[in-house]
Amino acid sequence: MYLTSCSALSSDHLLVLIDTACHSSFQHPSDRPDFRRTDWVIFQTHLQGQITFDPELHNRMAIDTCVENFSGAVLKALAASTHKCRPRDDPLLPIPAGIQDMICLKNGLRRRWQVTSEPALKTEVNRLQRSVTRRLNERRNDQWSATLETLETLADSLQTQFRPVTDPSVPEIIEMVDVALRSYFLTPASEPNLTNPDEVQEAVRCLKVSKALGPNSFPNRTLKYLAQRAVSLLVQIFNAVFLTHHFSTVWKHARVISVLKPGNDPAPPSSYRPISFLDTIGKLFEKTLLARILHEVSERGLMRDERFGFRPRLSTSLQLSRLVERITRNFGEKRLTGAIFLDVAKAFDTVWIDGLLYKLPLLNFPPYIVHTISSYLRGRTFEASFQTAT
Repeated sequence: MYLTSCSALSSDHLLVLIDTACHSSFQHPSDRPDFRRTDWVIFQTHLQGQITFDPELHNRMAIDTCVENFSGAVLKALAASTHKCRPRDDPLLPIPAGIQDMICLKNGLRRRWQVTSEPALKTEVNRLQRSVTRRLNERRNDQWSATLETLETLADSLQTQFRPVTDPSVPEIIEMVDVALRSYFLTPASEPNLTNPDEVQEAVRCLKVSKALGPNSFPNRTLKYLAQRAVSLLVQIFNAVFLTHHFSTVWKHARVISVLKPGNDPAPPSSYRPISFLDTIGKLFEKTLLARILHEVSERGLMRDERFGFRPRLSTSLQLSRLVERITRNFGEKRLTGAIFLDVAKAFDTVWIDGLLYKLPLLNFPPYIVHTISSYLRGRTFEASFQTAT
């Protein structure tokens, strides 16, 4: 047991702090899982008993329910197999110099009052204590109001930036595209190219474990330890998406954080770079869909050889080397080299979706891919996070 005087506390008496070996009853912030210490054997065993198959995944509601149940089972298995650790404390806001001076003055007057017991000193100490408390509360409220205002401003900015194109510049073309798509989506889709456990496991193997958590709150590493029964359920879900052309609503929700661009003023929303975190399982399905899109692109020769973006074994460095080689050759032949550089901002979020879908049938894409892409692009939502507020 240790005894310590607490002269700095606000009280008419000299308080003494008694430190014993008893455990504190104060409530600390809830512990967070430490996935580095997960027992994956226990995880697999626990998940194995939670997996249930639904033979009737033939509509949107059933698919969404199955996706939510699968994510819930993974989270419960993680909770049963993962150690917890204390979260890092939020950094304390620095106290302004004016309030610090007031605190020092109050503490000095308190020490004098404890020696002299003068009522005037005690009155001044109480006044300073109330003033310090009021100013600290005002500062906390101002900080929180500023955070909320910044968060709302960022959310409004994101909503404005990512609003899809709806105002047609050529009404005749818009109407033609709308009529053609309505007719196209009324026709039955083609038989899909279904996935299988080997393809899903290969997609899981290629996932990067260092990626941040998505809205479902479990890391990519989790999918690498799925038992065969869980992989089979994922195959069933993915095939149901291909058959029904319904990209799960759960997978369409993103958590967006805003990162301040280096050297920019933190006041305007344009100084922040939005980064979206998506559902882990939804990103896994995207890999299987992308494989089918790239297969069709390759089979039909839809990409020019000069196109390097989003193509395997081709990079920006190779394209840059090609450009330098062309300039050097023309320079040797005393010829000029012209180049046009285009930067399309927010291409994914502002694309004219109907126009994109209209072009896919013209390129002879299988209808089941067009239907699935239509569901993938429509009805997306997001939540904006800034610091600790959402």
